[in-house]
Amino acid sequence: YAMEGGLTRADIWAMAAMLAAQDAQPRNRGVSYDFHWYGRATCSATDGKGGPNRIMPSPDFTTSGLLHFFSSEFDFSARETVAIMGAHSIGTLSQENSGFHGPNGWTNNNNILDNRYYSELIGGDRNGEPTTDLTVLLNAPNWNVVEIDNVNNANVSPAIPNRFQWNKGGGNGQDPPIMTNSDMVSRSRSGSMTSFLSCFLML
Repeated sequence: YAMEGGLTRADIWAMAAMLAAQDAQPRNRGVSYDFHWYGRATCSATDGKGGPNRIMPSPDFTTSGLLHFFSSEFDFSARETVAIMGAHSIGTLSQENSGFHGPNGWTNNNNILDNRYYSELIGGDRNGEPTTDLTVLLNAPNWNVVEIDNVNNANVSPAIPNRFQWNKGGGNGQDPPIMTNSDMVSRSRSGSMTSFLSCFLML
C-alpha cells in the first residue's frame, strides 16, 4: 500500500475522494483539487483493511443535534457543516440499504457536484435570478413528509425501521428528489445554519 516516506493508504483514499469530486463537477465550473501533501496516518485494524468503528450521523437529527455531531466528530463549524451537507447533491438512496426511497437522490441531477442541493432545499432562484432574500429562500416549494414502510417490505432488513422522508411534489409520476429530516433542519429559522445557506446558493 505504501512505502516509507511515500503515499499511505489514507493518502490514496483522500486522493480518490478529491478526484471523484473533481470529476463530478459541472464542466463549465470545474475546480482542480491539488494534492498538496501526503503521509496521512493510516488507520489500523486486525485485517489491515479498516480502522475503528465510527458512528454514522442520524438521518433524524435536530438542528442542534446535527451541529453537535459534526462539531464533536470532526471539529466542524456551522458553516463547514452546511458545506459538507452539500455532498448530497450527488448519489442516491436505496431503500434496501438505508430504508429511504430515493433512486434519484437529493436532486434530479445527481451525478454533478454543484449547489443544486441547496436550491432544492430552500427554494433557489426566482424567475431565473439568484436571490439571497431569506424570506424567499426559506419558502422551499412543495416539500411533503411521507412515511416509508420498511417493516412490511421483505426486501428490507428487519433491522431497518420505517423512515420518514421529505418528497418534493410535482414528480409527474417519477421518483422525486427527497430530503431526510437532517437535511430539512437546515431550513430552521432558529438554527445557526440558516445564515450560511444563501452563500452556498451563490457559488
